[in-house]
Amino acid sequence: MHPGKVELVNVIREEQNPSSTFFNSKDFLDTNSPPSTGFVPNTSPLINSSLTLGQERFKETSSLLKSDPDYSQQLIQDLGFLIHNISFIFFLCGQNKQLINQILENQSFLSYLAGQPIQLHLKNKEGQIELQTQQMSTHEAITYLQESLKRRYTHLATIIWRNKTLSSFLSGYPTAILIRNEAGGLEIFHAQLSSQNLIKFFHQLLSSRNQLLVNAVWGNLNSPLCQAIDSTQDPVVIKQLTQRVLDCGQKVNMNKFIKQFLSFIPSTQILEELLVHYQ
Repeated sequence: MHPGKVELVNVIREEQNPSSTFFNSKDFLDTNSPPSTGFVPNTSPLINSSLTLGQERFKETSSLLKSDPDYSQQLIQDLGFLIHNISFIFFLCGQNKQLINQILENQSFLSYLAGQPIQLHLKNKEGQIELQTQQMSTHEAITYLQESLKRRYTHLATIIWRNKTLSSFLSGYPTAILIRNEAGGLEIFHAQLSSQNLIKFFHQLLSSRNQLLVNAVWGNLNSPLCQAIDSTQDPVVIKQLTQRVLDCGQKVNMNKFIKQFLSFIPSTQILEELLVHYQ
């Protein structure tokens, strides 16, 4: 493995039903409910036509998992890799270890901080998650992620992302569109999403009161913008501050825009209030 740097800009998701809940304990613990068919609106025929193929691949994957004695050690925890920066609770400075341990039970995963080498974590024979000192290059990490998702659809992903679609944004790489196939597995496809469409998507997230942000985003409390929002309960002011962040996307690099947007949200409580008043 070779050292390398990768920066996760953001992960966003689009859903058929904007009012549905992104993350709740019932979905997280319910391992028996069958997944529903996913569909990605406004995407290329390649993505939508791949649903059937994905179903057959998922059947093969299920057989592979059942016959693989090293499943728990080899399995990548893809969600940690994908939603690092939109959910600061996972890998930022070792915070919320209890939650991390709960979510990553019997999993291995990739983690990294922006601008630092990617690191691979595996479960040892004693059942403890160990940090591997080897460093993965950007190319190796992306390949590892893709191949892992192609071969194995993780149990955790099947639970959390049921009926969901998400898009991962890796700096300098095409947008990776992940969709749920008919069998409930995640499939990776590549597509380009323009800055204009990304800004529009953020507007849709807010206007639809998207539960992804309400439940997953825990912002940087040290941000002056966060403190500004935290100091006011005025919905008009909150709306104006939010609009300022959204407007930034029209003028600056999208990486900077997304970072500023994420650091702009100080807490779930404030974000919920923001979403309630943003029309």
